[in-house]
Amino acid sequence: MVCIVDDDPVNVLLSRRQLARLRCTAVVAFDGASALDVFDTHRPLDLILMDRGLTGMEGEAATRRIREREHSSGGHVPIIGVSASVGDEARAACLDAGMDDFISKPTSLESLGACLARWLPEEIGFVFDVRVDAESTIDSKTMADVRRLYDASFLRRVSEISAAIQRGAAVEVADAAHTLRGPSLLAHEQGVAEICRQIEDQARKGSLEGTTGLALLLPGART
Repeated sequence: MVCIVDDDPVNVLLSRRQLARLRCTAVVAFDGASALDVFDTHRPLDLILMDRGLTGMEGEAATRRIREREHSSGGHVPIIGVSASVGDEARAACLDAGMDDFISKPTSLESLGACLARWLPEEIGFVFDVRVDAESTIDSKTMADVRRLYDASFLRRVSEISAAIQRGAAVEVADAAHTLRGPSLLAHEQGVAEICRQIEDQARKGSLEGTTGLALLLPGART
């Protein structure tokens, strides 16, 4: 059993379809608190895919709480950090929080399958053959569902970014931009994803200079 921890329905849809393709069953937690509940009620879990940028309790905080529980009760479930952020800094933050590995969004079937092969318990007998399991791209039905969910949530996500900017809440701005960036990459909205990256990078520095103008560009950046 693999637990998907992600608060975006687009990401959850893709992860569930990919895990099904890889012959894995899944349970979903849409925030950090729910991830703790799943950990407590579905033990033993075989693996957790933990999004870093969760609303409320972030993925790193949820991971630390899980590791605290394991310290008392024993056991160790592999936790894989998942994020639209890439590079050594994101990976280091995941590992420092107690995660075992890191993969970037949007996750490919190949990267996910290889990760599962590294971390799923041997007794499960999971085998990943890159020549067979990763040969197909996202099918047309899945992509249509991705676009439908993305379209339905796009304006709300943009409004969340703009509202956080108006409040002067840099952390909320960064988190909201990060939340929109992942699904944008998956939906092939590269222009939106790039603007979100710029907003997030600026907000992570503690400055919102220029972010209002960037946010205004988001609707027109769609293809």
